[in-house]
Amino acid sequence: KAETLTATNTNSTGFTSVSGVRGEGVTFDGTDDYFSCTDANCGGTTELDMGTSDFSVGAWFKTSTTATQEIIRKGSGAAGEEYYILRTNLSGQLVFFYWDGTTQVSAASTQLVQDGLWHHAVGVADRDSGVKLYLDGNLVAETSGSATGSMDSTGSFGIGANTTTPNTFWNGQIDEPFITATALTSGQIKNMYQIGYRALQSHNSGLGGGSADANQKFGVA
Repeated sequence: KAETLTATNTNSTGFTSVSGVRGEGVTFDGTDDYFSCTDANCGGTTELDMGTSDFSVGAWFKTSTTATQEIIRKGSGAAGEEYYILRTNLSGQLVFFYWDGTTQVSAASTQLVQDGLWHHAVGVADRDSGVKLYLDGNLVAETSGSATGSMDSTGSFGIGANTTTPNTFWNGQIDEPFITATALTSGQIKNMYQIGYRALQSHNSGLGGGSADANQKFGVA
């Protein structure tokens, strides 16, 4: 995993810590805020590059904006920059897709997510069979397809933007982003959502909303 990312906030607005799902999340202003690291600084092929492995990408997010905006992204699609992307699109749908240098496989929700509420998103890539997209613990889209080429890429990694350009900035909140080199099961994803949902309910009732240990904080140091 990448322990430390570079925070970019050119106009010095937004990019603040916010009460998240189980601790602290981050507010992005949709203009110039994002976290990033180069491929080398992210550990190269030993960390956030997937090789030929199955993988999963996810986060809690909140937005009221209907736009193409990145939650998590690695790679630009240029030569040598295979990519995986979790984002919303111009219709307000949640989208997950990856490209192995030859074939792209993608899935999009029919549900719209720009409602200003916390949502849990997970994209799962089974390299031999296709992709699955989960929203709030439920499977909402599935696409068959095989893309088994190496995902090792020289592309940078980002949270909240396409960091290559940069553009497609996130406008809203992100908390608990993750990438793992395994295809999570539906049961694992449901459990992740339920744990977060119970924590959010505790916030709403005034319980447990103020404190978080170091593993529950995503933000600017």
